[in-house]
Amino acid sequence: MTSPRRAPGAQRVVPVVVVVVVVVTPYFTRVIPAYGPLSGGTRITVEGSNLNAGSAVALKIGLHSCRFERRNREKIVCVTPAGLATGPTPVMVDINAAELRNPEVKFNYTDDPTILRIEPDWSIAR
Repeated sequence: MTSPRRAPGAQRVVPVVVVVVVVVTPYFTRVIPAYGPLSGGTRITVEGSNLNAGSAVALKIGLHSCRFERRNREKIVCVTPAGLATGPTPVMVDINAAELRNPEVKFNYTDDPTILRIEPDWSIAR
């Protein structure tokens, strides 16, 4: 196969492909609310930046998974698991197996509430 002939002085046109890769670094700065009962079930919001990077996300409170609900660029929402003890517990975010840590951000497990009495103790409904 032969190349097509070009007129004398003609320039050859070469297509150029430009690929732009934007690398972002996700991070988190706080959790709201910062406390909840030891039995778990608190819907928390982890706030930060670039939290929508990657395709896979997992959150842990201590060693237990926080049930993922949704995320966007600035927030991840999950429901806390039951804790092992009251007090501050580390929050960890994994995005595509990259471990994000912020030692300043903790979720504080508190004692489960205790119901001492209910008033009124009667009702007009039958």
